[in-house]
Amino acid sequence: MEEYLRSHEASADQYDGFNLLLFDLKDDTKVGYLTNRPQATYTDLSSSGIRARGGEGTQGLSNSPMDKPFEKVETGKDRMSEELRDWTTRKEDEEDLMDRMMDMLS
Repeated sequence: MEEYLRSHEASADQYDGFNLLLFDLKDDTKVGYLTNRPQATYTDLSSSGIRARGGEGTQGLSNSPMDKPFEKVETGKDRMSEELRDWTTRKEDEEDLMDRMMDMLS
């Protein structure tokens, strides 16, 4: 996955703005992100990649650059973290988690 995304990084600026998120769910889950906003950039969003960048916890993506998130992304991250903490504390099941996530969208 990383090889695929990196192979497209050099030509990413030839296209209108995009964000591409790829997952490799085999053995060790990997998440890669390629964007050309504001410039072509590959980012490893796997747990190890996030820790290497100094981040932990809930992550948020939008059309803004990752280092300059929109206010609504920060608000969503905070709310998501709060919902996950509450769900964990209450020891609710997966259906309750799905209900919480869907409520966030409405």
